[in-house]
Amino acid sequence: MKRLLLLCLLLSTVGAQAATWFATTSSANIDAVTWRGTQGASCAGSGTTLTYASRSAGDVFNSNGCTSIAINGDPGVGGSNVTLTTDATNTGGGFTYATATNITMHVTITCANSATLTITGSTGGGTISGNITGCLGGSVSAVSDSHTVVTVTVNGNITGGSGSTASNFGYLMNGTTGFVVINGNVTGGSSTGGNTFGINSNQSSTGTTTVNGNCIGGTLNFTNEGCSGQGTTALILVGSSIASLRSGGVNGSIRFTPAATNYALFAKDSSYTTGVIDTHATQMPTDPGVANVKTGTAYGSLTGTLAASAAAASGNW
Repeated sequence: MKRLLLLCLLLSTVGAQAATWFATTSSANIDAVTWRGTQGASCAGSGTTLTYASRSAGDVFNSNGCTSIAINGDPGVGGSNVTLTTDATNTGGGFTYATATNITMHVTITCANSATLTITGSTGGGTISGNITGCLGGSVSAVSDSHTVVTVTVNGNITGGSGSTASNFGYLMNGTTGFVVINGNVTGGSSTGGNTFGINSNQSSTGTTTVNGNCIGGTLNFTNEGCSGQGTTALILVGSSIASLRSGGVNGSIRFTPAATNYALFAKDSSYTTGVIDTHATQMPTDPGVANVKTGTAYGSLTGTLAASAAAASGNW
């Protein structure tokens, strides 16, 4: 009897194994879509049918060419993430989120050739708790956002895509009066010819995008910047701007408002490694402000003694 009870306990704690599920229903809430275990033609499939309430942490939900799958509740399981993605073969599908829903989504977002998540709305808000990675091809972004007025928060890292000739952003913000706050690093993609910014903030009114992490250049091309501010409203960078050998950490309209410990970093020679502060890098620490000008003040990774100038000694500053 004791062994039987122990076996039951073990089985209850192991849980179901994560699986990939393919959508077979368009224009429905994610919990009302028929999810099948075997992929078929566009928005079709066969095999096991998922009971949505029994989904597991780590499950992958592939839109499979089905359109307008609405996120009406957290797809995650007990605070653990599932993955939302689009399909490389059955293109054109994707998920939608209305900010009026105003929830936290525990999701990892990846992307093939169609935008995975489209965000709209002007009330409420929402949070994406998980990492976002841009598309493999097509002029699309993993997250395409045109919401206004309210705030959407990303608690995770964002990376641009890898399409060779197109604009594959990790996150595209086009909402003129909307706000986006990113609590994570934003890194450019790995394209040989396309624009693969981690985030492209294309606002043109009062909305802003704030990056509280670092903006980091991508690997293969000069258009693989981490953060791009393309509208008249600047992208606000609170963290550090870190260039790679090929791309800058930022481009376009950027407001750099770093803390005293943040900095801008650039390559000094071809032996530079992205993010490594050594003799192959040029670091431009930030000014911590007049109130902090004293011995031992940290400038980026450097700490030293600040000596007053002759003008300062005479009081003429």
